[in-house]
Amino acid sequence: MWALQRTQARNTQVHVQIRAITHTSSNHYLRRLSRYNTHTHRNLEGAEKVFSEMKELGIPRSRSHYAVLFSLYYAFLNRERAEFRLETMKVDGISPSAFIYNQVLAIYVRLSDKEAANRLYERMSEEGEAGKPNRVTYSLLLKLYSRVGDVEAAEAMLETIKTKSYAELQDYGMLLSAYTRMLLQEKAQALFKEIRFLARSEGGFRKPGQITGRVFTKGIYCSMIDMYSKLGMIEAAEELFNYLRKEDLLDAVIYSAMVDMYAKQLRTDDIDLMLKELQEKGYFKSDALYSTLIDMNAKIGNISEAEALFQEARQFNRYTAPIFNSMIAMYGREHNIPKMDSIREIAESKGMMSGDLYLPYFLLYVEQKDVAKAMSTWSTILSMNYTPPDTYGQLLIALVKDKSEYYEAAKKLVKSKNE
Repeated sequence: MWALQRTQARNTQVHVQIRAITHTSSNHYLRRLSRYNTHTHRNLEGAEKVFSEMKELGIPRSRSHYAVLFSLYYAFLNRERAEFRLETMKVDGISPSAFIYNQVLAIYVRLSDKEAANRLYERMSEEGEAGKPNRVTYSLLLKLYSRVGDVEAAEAMLETIKTKSYAELQDYGMLLSAYTRMLLQEKAQALFKEIRFLARSEGGFRKPGQITGRVFTKGIYCSMIDMYSKLGMIEAAEELFNYLRKEDLLDAVIYSAMVDMYAKQLRTDDIDLMLKELQEKGYFKSDALYSTLIDMNAKIGNISEAEALFQEARQFNRYTAPIFNSMIAMYGREHNIPKMDSIREIAESKGMMSGDLYLPYFLLYVEQKDVAKAMSTWSTILSMNYTPPDTYGQLLIALVKDKSEYYEAAKKLVKSKNE
């Protein structure tokens, strides 16, 4: 009897020790995974190796381990691996959390894939409590619908947010951006009026501190200025700008929006006044402003000024895609491929491996009716997980319509872009 009790006690102690070792090992691997997912060091391949090592050693993998991987999939925009891992979680007997689902959803948002996002949303709605849609899910969908111009879905999602949670200023701003991009002037002005009313009302938004935060308000004002610009309503934009000046709400981004409007009209005198005022206030040119000024100078044939602006941007370490895209597009219009290559190589050396850097090449080859190079460039763009606008696909089809040896291949390339 005593011998049996001593054996049971030893067995219990062994099981406790095993659980302690497993738990320690699991935490150890979580720390190792996390080292590959910091702001200064992201290494998807390294994290995948650690994850595989856990499987080989029989170390249990939890939602926390998967969460690190999915964060990296989003950072690297790796849709294929994210979708694969979402299914293999079942093998480990783990149901995805809302955080993990939202990482995959965020990838679809960045790729503007509404169909995939809707399917995932339906799947989340059928999940257990841990994987149910949450506030982040609704905001991501609102952002997607606004981006792709699905106004009806965006309006419905904002109402969902109001019903299930609370609407913040940036939620209204996303819907407003959809209205302004679609040039729905009446809806945009009505929503803008509602936003301003709520901003003045006590308790109008859940987080009052965000109402006066220029991080959000500048985007809303810029959306309105951009819409007025596209509609040719210059006086309305200037009236709004003067109101912002009176209320001391101006910043570099709003100045950039005004310069962009004047640049579309080639009103160089007004641009000079804006830039002078910008400098007097001590603001630096934004990345978008550099891009706008480079584009305008390229249009009027002032290549030397555009190049000077690019060198100025580089001095301030402004290595962003819009600036490089503007320079590559400018040289593309000049048919200067060596200079296009030199700018692209600088961009890629800074880690900008984006398909939109190749769009000017594609347009140039279409203009030159070089079918082989146009199709090759299109393939390169798609291989970089970049989805070109539909008009580019139409250009490719139009280019090869009389060339039977290329037509079917071109149709497949354009179709694969939409899948």
